[in-house]
Amino acid sequence: MIYNIQNPDELKRAFSYAERLLSQKGKCHVVVQYKKPTRSISQNNYYWGVIIKMLSAETGFTAEEMHEALKFHILGWKQIKFEGKLYAIPRSTKDLNTTEMEEYLEHCRCIGAEHYDILIPLPNEVIE
Repeated sequence: MIYNIQNPDELKRAFSYAERLLSQKGKCHVVVQYKKPTRSISQNNYYWGVIIKMLSAETGFTAEEMHEALKFHILGWKQIKFEGKLYAIPRSTKDLNTTEMEEYLEHCRCIGAEHYDILIPLPNEVIE
C-alpha cells in the first residue's frame, strides 16, 4: 500500500495500516521517502500539443519518434542491466520536476529555432 501523506490524518491512517499488518502477519516493511514534485499536467500538454506537434510536422517524425529523439538528445540516457547485458535507455520526462521540465522545454524551443528555423511559442503566447 502506498500512502501520499500530506497531513497528520493521512499519517495516522498509514501507521494504523502498518500496525494492522504487524498484528496480523507478525512483520511488515515500511519505506518513507520524500516525494518530489513532478512536471505539471499543463507542461505536459504544452509539450505534446505545441512543441512535439510543431517539430514532428517540420521533421516528418511521428510524435513518439520526436519525443524519443528529444529525450535522448537533451536528457541523455541511463544504463540498465538485463539478463547480463547492458542497455542504454533514454531518461524519462516523467521524472522531471516543474523547474527541470521548463528547462527541458526551453531546450526543445531552442532546437526548433536553431535547427529548423521555427519559432515555437511560449505557453499562452499567440504568434501571428
